[in-house]
Amino acid sequence: ADQISRFKDLDSCSFEGSSTSDSITYCYQSNELYGVNPKAPMGGSAAATEGLSRALCVEKKNYAFPSQFYTNDDLQSSVSVFGTSAGQKEYSYTEDATISTADVSIDRYYDQNDTIAAFRSSAQAASGFISNGPGFFQLPQNDFSGACNDLNYVGFEVNVRNPQSCDRYVDASTATSFQSQCQRDQSVDRYVTDLYLARNAELQASSGVSSASDVIGVEIQRVLYYDSSTDTTSDVTTSYVANNCETTYYGDVRTSTGFVRTGQTCLFTSNSSWTSIDTSTANATSSVMFCANIVRDVVYYVNHSTTARGTIQQVLADVTITDLTATTASYPVVFAQSFAIEFTSANTAQQTTENGNL
Repeated sequence: ADQISRFKDLDSCSFEGSSTSDSITYCYQSNELYGVNPKAPMGGSAAATEGLSRALCVEKKNYAFPSQFYTNDDLQSSVSVFGTSAGQKEYSYTEDATISTADVSIDRYYDQNDTIAAFRSSAQAASGFISNGPGFFQLPQNDFSGACNDLNYVGFEVNVRNPQSCDRYVDASTATSFQSQCQRDQSVDRYVTDLYLARNAELQASSGVSSASDVIGVEIQRVLYYDSSTDTTSDVTTSYVANNCETTYYGDVRTSTGFVRTGQTCLFTSNSSWTSIDTSTANATSSVMFCANIVRDVVYYVNHSTTARGTIQQVLADVTITDLTATTASYPVVFAQSFAIEFTSANTAQQTTENGNL
């Protein structure tokens, strides 16, 4: 009775008896709608648009039939779940699904943006090819400070055609450190001639591979030499390949002219100060660390199959080399590098960057 009286006081109940309608509709007045939005159809609308304004009407229904109101508002005592002990439930889940490891295999197909396993040759290891270090094909790019970030990995079919140059810091605090970075870390071997990629996505560098058919070696397509003394670039591909040149460290170099260089067919500088190099410490007139043919720029060209497996078929590289000198110092030597990559396939369909259906 108290609940019914409360509803009646709130004008929430329909009148009993033979009412023509069992609902009451309340709508906002035009002046109220105008306060919300003065523009039609809300702030006073024509008959054609009046339907939208009626969306703000509220209809209340309350039938005058017995048992319409709850007689017992203590609902919890009648619900069985509140009478069960803690931890019990009136339902159960199905058994957990299990997947046999025999049904799981590494994805063998290259998909766009997949990382590519990378290897280097090793005569000492049980397998012929071991991880290149991080285990993935690297494409150094500049980080927030402008330094070269070696942990940037190539994504399959992700082209990087116009890279920004990055700053390579070479430790010159000791001759041993400078030599290691010259002949190993920033050498042509590391980035090209001793770099092998997994032909298919199923290979993992962490386990190594023994078969040469599982990997594809990066081949030199072109070698350019950048002469910092003249700020010029020349094509030295023929001489570099014919003489099996590589990145070479010289601990002491003769800086004076007049000493005839013998057997140094892999030095391409035109600077007269470096045309005479003596590997004998006794003949050196100064102790300057010299790194010949250090990597400056690399552009990779990866050709892959058009089949679903996307097998990598060939990898070529255009390499730009230069020379780097340093004296023993507590601060590093800095020079610029850049790395780019382009993926191609036998697919003759024209690629486009336009959006939409073509």
